[in-house]
Amino acid sequence: MPKLNIAYTTSSVQLPTPHTRIAAGDGFTLSLQNNGTVKAYGWINGQKIEVPDSLTGVQSVYASNQCGYAIKTSGSVVALGDGCTVPNEVPEEGVVGLVLDGYASAALKNDGTIISWGNRPFNEEWNTYHALFKSIAGGNDHASALTWDNAVVSWGSAYSTSVPGDLPETTAIASGINHTLALLTDGTVKMWGPPYLDNVVPENVTDVVAIDANDNFSVALKSDGKLVVWGDGGALQPPPGLNGVVAIAAGRYHIIALKSDGTLVGWGQNRNGETLTPAPPIGGLSWSPGSEIGTTTATIADGSLQDERYGDLILKYRIGNSGSDRQPYVGEDPSDFGFETELQPGENLAVSPGQHIYVVAEYDEEDDKKVAYWSDVVIKKNQVKQAPGSNNNNTSAPNNDKEIIVVDVVIGGEQPADTVKVEIERTRQANGQLFDLVTFDEAKANEVAERAATANQHVARIVIPDTKDEVGEVRVNVPRSALAVLQKNKIDLEIYTDNAVIRVPIASLVGLDEDFYFRLVPIREAALRQEIEQRARTEEVVRKIAGNDGIEVVGRPMTIVTNLSSRAITLTLPLRDVVLPQDPQERAAYLNQMGIFIEHTDGEKEVVTGKTVTGTDGKLGLQFGVNKFSTFTILHMAALGDEEQQSETHAKYINGYPDGTFRAERSITRAEMATLLVNSGIIPTSSEPNRASFPDVAAEHWAVTNIGQAEKSGLLVGYPDGTYRVDASITRAEMAAIAYRYLKLESEPSRTFSDVPASHWASGMISALSGYMDGYPDLTFRPNDKLTRAEAVTILNRILKRGPLNGVVKPSWPDVAASYWAFADIEEASTDHAYTLRSEGGEWLTE
Repeated sequence: MPKLNIAYTTSSVQLPTPHTRIAAGDGFTLSLQNNGTVKAYGWINGQKIEVPDSLTGVQSVYASNQCGYAIKTSGSVVALGDGCTVPNEVPEEGVVGLVLDGYASAALKNDGTIISWGNRPFNEEWNTYHALFKSIAGGNDHASALTWDNAVVSWGSAYSTSVPGDLPETTAIASGINHTLALLTDGTVKMWGPPYLDNVVPENVTDVVAIDANDNFSVALKSDGKLVVWGDGGALQPPPGLNGVVAIAAGRYHIIALKSDGTLVGWGQNRNGETLTPAPPIGGLSWSPGSEIGTTTATIADGSLQDERYGDLILKYRIGNSGSDRQPYVGEDPSDFGFETELQPGENLAVSPGQHIYVVAEYDEEDDKKVAYWSDVVIKKNQVKQAPGSNNNNTSAPNNDKEIIVVDVVIGGEQPADTVKVEIERTRQANGQLFDLVTFDEAKANEVAERAATANQHVARIVIPDTKDEVGEVRVNVPRSALAVLQKNKIDLEIYTDNAVIRVPIASLVGLDEDFYFRLVPIREAALRQEIEQRARTEEVVRKIAGNDGIEVVGRPMTIVTNLSSRAITLTLPLRDVVLPQDPQERAAYLNQMGIFIEHTDGEKEVVTGKTVTGTDGKLGLQFGVNKFSTFTILHMAALGDEEQQSETHAKYINGYPDGTFRAERSITRAEMATLLVNSGIIPTSSEPNRASFPDVAAEHWAVTNIGQAEKSGLLVGYPDGTYRVDASITRAEMAAIAYRYLKLESEPSRTFSDVPASHWASGMISALSGYMDGYPDLTFRPNDKLTRAEAVTILNRILKRGPLNGVVKPSWPDVAASYWAFADIEEASTDHAYTLRSEGGEWLTE
């Protein structure tokens, strides 16, 4: 690695040599220069990253998937990227490491201690009885730390933090979204995480000197400068011939390698130049069937390009080797990755479906041609002239271990009105299993939108067949550009497979502005299936429902993973291989006793019931709503049938605004609070309504009666000067007083907050409300902050022992997404609904 002319801040403990020369996130790359400045490639939040000229003295770079950060020699942190800020919890100086992805955020200080915040807190006692920490890593809902005596601690999600008890001494750690890696002193790597990742490290991962991870893939750098990449369906393999690597960085969908000569090599998804090899802005590149069978015709653009860095570039069009789908890198000899064939406009080419045509911008270096930039086109079946009578639909074109299968996108879903074709890339992996990859790109989305508009339909169903039951994994990618088309045209997306049907309502995509994906993995491996089924029979949440009754696992477990966090989705699991009673009444009773045991990736376990539906193929399935994805196992328990009969109803007690919004972050006025107390039943209505007697409450005020009821109840009283102040906002301290008075709590105060002194007028009431009103992660209560509408309904629901309401597929309010922290409580308070109680707490929406 090129030597850095920078040093760590002087501190009381030894610190590692800066290892974060490069960092990568979702669509961007950061590179630390020898002079302590930073170069950035790619975009964040739709804008090119601009690094301030004043940013100097940087000692390392860090990337979450959303934002970039520079850590200076003073230990201060600077955020990079449009809309990116440094969290308030990050110290102003002395920082040497960060974890800012997901719910387990943390900062490593130069004294070897860690501070953390978020829903997955670090155990502060570890700072005392563990050795000093030297590095940290983290993913979506988990984080890990490595001590100077080579031990690993972890916190957050149960799966991702289950550090092997026999883990040997470790020299480095890294984390993907759901998994963790440990580099051992002998140069091997250990991996742990959710069961669906298999957590198997390839045998050739030995003699390793560095590791990194992201999403659900991992990368290891070996001492010979070569790389091994595994996970995520075998994607992101390094370009052949790449060696001399001294550092690596794993982005969400790309990887960056730093070579010993100081050059950077990138590969993977390249939306905005994050791989440092952006496609040339040439345009005019297209392909159509040729004049002879098995050929295609090239239409190409101008053959030159002026570039600021390289000067005049020559554009060459080359045919990739048969079956090749690898990507060239900067400085490579262009002839190394494809035939010498140079294409001319209108030339007929003998190419196969799935073959790549590379567009290479070449420059001269000592009379040798080198790659400056590149892009490529993958030839599709309909771009190659077919033999007479050949079937262009739903056929495959073999390509070594890959084949391209053309399948239907059904416009209308259950009510088919039209079809569009989409390609599946089916790969037979080394273990013999098939891996299906579908990319629903912008062009396909536009074609779907056009036909859906003509048919007046708003559903697009991608049908992915597996008639022989041999596909080990299906991955569906939806780029951000295609998402925008779905959003604009209000189209629900369905993924229809033989093992699961996923419906993503357009309401759940509101506000989303990134690529998203789904991974569907049927659990076929006998040992893993047996392990999951055993847990399904013995977990406490299951036994609590079943009691002494038997628990039968029916059907094969299924793991589904997505990056659509906390967004309502409808899932249908087919009842395949389930033997049902022949008698109609017995069959109905049996189906009524079925439920789904769910092991969420964040460690939560629950049992939900769904409704029985019949698909277009006549097969039965269980349909239910989810907002996070996990491993699903269908159960049959007699007790579930009993639970199904215990459906009750709740009436709403809060309304939205005339424009159809809820405005969750808006503060609650005293007049509105009085109305909520009456509407919710906390204050009983009287046959002789009491009108408010406050001098500042007019007789014609819309809430005069409710204010009078609140005054009479003693829950919401006036001020010492005799006024009520109808439009003043309720504070958190005042809400605590309302809750305390209603609950008539007599217990001694059970907690304290740093910003609520004993002399505060509501101190005792605030302290006694454990379980009803929460404080903040920084151990404050903020008594004078205005109470928001979201906070109000959450507290009132707890007081009333209502909700939160789970299983809502379509959000009721356009400005309250399923990912919002109080979504389930807002749905509970603002909708009339029928529900059943969940054994693990809360309610489940019923039809």
